[in-house]
Amino acid sequence: MKRFFLLLLAAIIGLLPLMSACAEAPLDGYPGIDELPAIDTINNPFEFFDVKNDPNGDGVVTDITEWEARRTEIRDLIQHYWLGYRWETAAEDVSGKYEIVYEDNTASYGGFYGIWGTSVFNLGDEFRKLSAALLEGKVTVGDKTFGPASTKAEAKQLAIEAWNAGYSVHYIGEPPWGTEGDAVFVNTTGNHPRPCAPRVSGGHYHHESGNGRKGELHREAECAHGCADSGGLGRREGSSTVRD
Repeated sequence: MKRFFLLLLAAIIGLLPLMSACAEAPLDGYPGIDELPAIDTINNPFEFFDVKNDPNGDGVVTDITEWEARRTEIRDLIQHYWLGYRWETAAEDVSGKYEIVYEDNTASYGGFYGIWGTSVFNLGDEFRKLSAALLEGKVTVGDKTFGPASTKAEAKQLAIEAWNAGYSVHYIGEPPWGTEGDAVFVNTTGNHPRPCAPRVSGGHYHHESGNGRKGELHREAECAHGCADSGGLGRREGSSTVRD
């Protein structure tokens, strides 16, 4: 409960990116963890944890100066009881590299952890096949008919419309069970305004500081199952780890 309280306060005042905040010297006089009182509700964020940290001495925030002092106290509480204090590292002591990793933009259908026979489709390849089919003739999706297209650009646009309308490919999964069904790709990608990319890129950043701290950051640069630059579709992920 104490951790939830501290996290909530951090979110309220925008302090979660503590990695960018300047560390300050620990404030003295905080009780040990076992000495902290039990909390059954959310404390008032405008009341000081320690009245000695209040410039006016009454323990309650009533003006901007006191709020700045309260923010400092909250930052220190989070570091003191939860995250630990940030280490000091000069900018010139940090080195690193960034590399881009590409992965096939695929979706699996029909299988349950591969037991029942999974069929894997490359979404970019399937989109190109659909565009090619629309250049050659008509494609029917449900009660709608698309094409034929007279140009490649028109074929791409019609392919997007057909894809979003529920274009599907029939499949029979791999042995031993060979599950059969229809892969409706829009259920994986969501509606999108641009062609699906055959591959998606992700960035990996590795750094090492002069004091021996190492870290690794992974950022998925494009949608995993969505389409390139299709804002809000697919998924974007980011995670970081720091170790001694």
